[in-house]
Amino acid sequence: MEDLGHKTDADVDFIASRFKSRRLLQVIVATMIGLAISGAINLIEGDWTNLNVHMPAQLALLCALWALRNARFELANAVLLVTATVLSSERMVFSKLRVSAAGSFVVRTKKLPHAQLFC
Repeated sequence: MEDLGHKTDADVDFIASRFKSRRLLQVIVATMIGLAISGAINLIEGDWTNLNVHMPAQLALLCALWALRNARFELANAVLLVTATVLSSERMVFSKLRVSAAGSFVVRTKKLPHAQLFC
């Protein structure tokens, strides 16, 4: 009898791992592009305060790309998740802070009308 082209478990696992690796590569590259755009906007506006987060994040994502190229999927995935978590935490914590001219942090406050507080 002829082989009808049925995939074995090893073939399916290989295809699934290639798909996951390609998708992870796309997510890492998209994150790096987003960080580069955000950093460029900050530089154009003259805001240097976020570069201390953008540059290490870009370096960490480069390490994730290196790990993915060397078939270390779990390491690349972990680096991406830790980097994304740190970036989002940094944005939540420091979004209300800005550096004053003297180098100290000043809390930004924005007064909202009473009607907008519950919207």
